[in-house]
Amino acid sequence: MTLELEDIQGFIVRSYNNLEKACYVMIQFTNISEAKLFFKQLTIEITVASSKPTELAVQLAFTNLGIKKLTEDLDIKEPFSSEFSEGLCDENRSRILGDIDTNDPSDWNWGGPTKKLVDAVIMLFASTDNVLETKYQALLQRMAATGVTKVIRLDTGNTGTKEHFGFEDGLTNPLIKGMKSERKNIASTSDQHDVIMPGEFILGYENEYNKLPDSPRLLMKDSSEIDIGKNGTYMVFRELQQDVHGFWNYMNELKQTNVYFSNMSLELMASKMVGRWRNGKPLTKTLDPDAAIDPKANFLYAQDDKDGFKCPIGAHIRRSNPRDSIDDDPALSLEMTKKHMILRRARSFGEYLFVNAESIDLPKVNNDSRRGLYFICLNAQINRQFEFIQNTWCNNKKFDGLENDVDPLVGFPFLESKYQLRTFTVQDKPYRKKTSSLPQFVKVKGGAYFFMPGIRALIALCQE
Repeated sequence: MTLELEDIQGFIVRSYNNLEKACYVMIQFTNISEAKLFFKQLTIEITVASSKPTELAVQLAFTNLGIKKLTEDLDIKEPFSSEFSEGLCDENRSRILGDIDTNDPSDWNWGGPTKKLVDAVIMLFASTDNVLETKYQALLQRMAATGVTKVIRLDTGNTGTKEHFGFEDGLTNPLIKGMKSERKNIASTSDQHDVIMPGEFILGYENEYNKLPDSPRLLMKDSSEIDIGKNGTYMVFRELQQDVHGFWNYMNELKQTNVYFSNMSLELMASKMVGRWRNGKPLTKTLDPDAAIDPKANFLYAQDDKDGFKCPIGAHIRRSNPRDSIDDDPALSLEMTKKHMILRRARSFGEYLFVNAESIDLPKVNNDSRRGLYFICLNAQINRQFEFIQNTWCNNKKFDGLENDVDPLVGFPFLESKYQLRTFTVQDKPYRKKTSSLPQFVKVKGGAYFFMPGIRALIALCQE
């Protein structure tokens, strides 16, 4: 199985972590002919998967609104997926994902149903602020001359490798079968559950069902039929606002008022909800944050922590990837979870509150400043991958035998019309610990579904 790396946008195979500066430019276009000319010129600058840039990377993706504009005079032989075509703000989709009440799209900063609609996003990754700004200003000048307008610029922050609650982020991702991994020591048998068929993330290749994922096809003006999905992917983009003070103040209040948690440190309490220590070391591997454990060490739940005494069953990372623990048969569980994986490409935004990486004392200023995470993930089937994870694992109150728990970070109880204080359970001996007053620490404040085409498809979309 050979991946056509020259035709695949590089963001699909790497996170560009070496390019620490980034911004996402959300755009609209009204003059389709001029927009096609702009994108045709931009195509030459797109960073492909075979390249490992050291200074600058440029990527491009379209929403359903943008695709409709670019293909309005073409016949669609095979449609884009229904979830992409309907869009992230579809009423039924909002109900499934928990985008209601405090997460309602009508209150989003962008991408909502009534304001700041988006046709496409240009993603810039750079080694320095100067490289980023130079490229951005050049893009603005070209956009102004071709009827393409900026909706909003989303800048990433300087949190380093940590997200705003203070935890190491982006430590591991699935490995695409057929790609040379930049991660070391993946050859062992125990790590093979992390190697996923490319068709789970890239259209045009076999997936975990040994089938080709559905791919959109267009009938061009010259009567040729083009697989417009080949070497492309669907991208989920959600702006998540984090209440950092609220998170740590809750840990302190819980320790002071709940006898069951009084003997736990603030860090341990928070780590139980996340599933890792703040330095990234998985709880399944060690209950000592100073232990000589690689934060990127692979682990399994049924094998290392079946009953959740180390990493609670409802912890964020355990819900978002249950590995071998979702079924009584660990092998079957691994087979199931491999069919619901995503490639995560998140970056933080906003001012970092922690004075240093070791302290959990927060400054008392800038409490209302905007900060959070741009959650970005890539998948070939949004409904079977991202939406399944969010709805069936994160929002499910009965996940893996639990009674009334949702994901403590990103969960919103399915079918409930309003946000309510939630439960979080810590499995323990001789009895479990439980809190029934967990507030909402993360709110959705923007988002859209995008399609990131391959280079040949992008050229076809730009044809007059």
